[in-house]
Amino acid sequence: MGHRGPDRLVPTDVCFRCHDQLHSRRRAAAALYQAADGNHATVPSGGNPPLPRDCHGGKLEGIVDSEDLLSQVLVLTGPPGAGTDAAAELLARRMARAAVIDAELLHTMIAVGRRHPWEGDAGRVQAELGARNACALATNFVAAAYTPIVCELLTDETAALYRSLLAPARVTIVLLLPSFDAVRQRNASRTPPFAENVLRALYESQRQLSEFDHLLDNTNLTAAAVAERLSESLRQT
Repeated sequence: MGHRGPDRLVPTDVCFRCHDQLHSRRRAAAALYQAADGNHATVPSGGNPPLPRDCHGGKLEGIVDSEDLLSQVLVLTGPPGAGTDAAAELLARRMARAAVIDAELLHTMIAVGRRHPWEGDAGRVQAELGARNACALATNFVAAAYTPIVCELLTDETAALYRSLLAPARVTIVLLLPSFDAVRQRNASRTPPFAENVLRALYESQRQLSEFDHLLDNTNLTAAAVAERLSESLRQT
């Protein structure tokens, strides 16, 4: 048995592997970010990143009401180690209806011929394809009354594409930009780590980004604190 795509049957075990890969990446991102920020809460081996303490047993004070966020899409961008995945997971748990879209995971679906966005014309074309795929998912979630939170390494070109393809939904782009020293420290725990020259180039590309709505220096912020700042930004949008 499996799940039917547009023109073929996708084996169930493949679907499960993709699902497991997604949650494994999110748990790893949350654990890495929390350790780097001094928040040593453990991540359960079989579950998602832990909720903030006051999330258990009831509605979190200051929760973002999804009724106020219909037709809104949040896009988080930042260099590797900025903590977009962990912040997105924690922010989603503050909402009544939310979905987290990992654009990097969509990119890894290209099994043969995959290129990084910075690898020439092929990389730029694939980056645009990834943005279009993420927008398609976000559009479906908005139509089903979920607030999408997209984690993506944006360029000014792909940021403009998000705004264009998701119109008339309100797109809020937030750049998480910790210090380069913090990014380097978190990269050291990555498997495999980015080469120093690649890491610096990606950091500079994000530092020079102009197509965003909010900038947050989260060098000394925990993932939970970042989620709180993001929820405040959404309420003010």
